[in-house]
Amino acid sequence: VVDLLEQDGRFLAHARAELPAKRIGQCICAPLQSAQLALGEADGGGAGYQLVWVQWVLNYLTDDDLVAFLRRAAAALAPAIVGRGALIVVKETHVRHGTAQWVDEEDASLCRSQEQFEALFARAGLEVRAHELEHGMPAAMLPVRMWALAPCASGEVEQRAQAE
Repeated sequence: VVDLLEQDGRFLAHARAELPAKRIGQCICAPLQSAQLALGEADGGGAGYQLVWVQWVLNYLTDDDLVAFLRRAAAALAPAIVGRGALIVVKETHVRHGTAQWVDEEDASLCRSQEQFEALFARAGLEVRAHELEHGMPAAMLPVRMWALAPCASGEVEQRAQAE
């Protein structure tokens, strides 16, 4: 079962119309900046998520909003399998290595570097378990990368927060 988070109700309505009903849990209509991930209502309550998939949206958030959302997503992961598989997967475009971040004023997005993303993941208390560049993309496009993230041990989170 998949819960959907989208700020545009029309997209959620379209998803409900196109996807098999037995595959859809909650449809949460809210922006990432304020979305609260309600745990496990579709499966009887409280279990948490085994996977939170975030794609093509983080470039529209400020650094602070991005970190806050990832912290809420990490808190919504299934506690029984944290450290054994519960993950947040992020798929985003990023600037090429050695290039400064840039703002696309046409669509109000901020394209960060891989290093900037990874620093924000660390601020959110997440560690990168794996990452991979998507292959086969047109050369004119910015690189697309996927990161598999998991919550750090609590001591590591506190040390990283103090280092800031």
